[in-house]
Amino acid sequence: MLMFPAFDGCQDTPVEILHVFLLGTVKYLVRDFMKKIKGSQIEDLKAYWTSFNTDSLNMPSHKPSYMVDHYQSFIGKDFKKVLQAAPFVYFPFMNSTQRALWSSMCVLGSYIFQTRIENLENYIRELQ
Repeated sequence: MLMFPAFDGCQDTPVEILHVFLLGTVKYLVRDFMKKIKGSQIEDLKAYWTSFNTDSLNMPSHKPSYMVDHYQSFIGKDFKKVLQAAPFVYFPFMNSTQRALWSSMCVLGSYIFQTRIENLENYIRELQ
């Protein structure tokens, strides 16, 4: 690769949220979680999706059966829904270690998807 003194590939290339976060980390954790859901837990999970109210969230409505039965076919917007709903829908089926991992991921997601930053210094400090 050519060496340009004004260009640093790591610092000057923006991270693409869709491919790095949603179709990376979130996708693999969703698939890992869903593979462990068996038997009556499937119906329980559908019930949690049914009771999840999206009125105050900036997301379209969802179909509970689709969110459980077709997780292998999710696209970016589906993974974003899961990220927003996980504390209410997935957490009852998780152990404490899984909850800690998913909690961190959900908090990180809330920072990643912010469209406007009021106080950049506080944002960076909280992000670290």
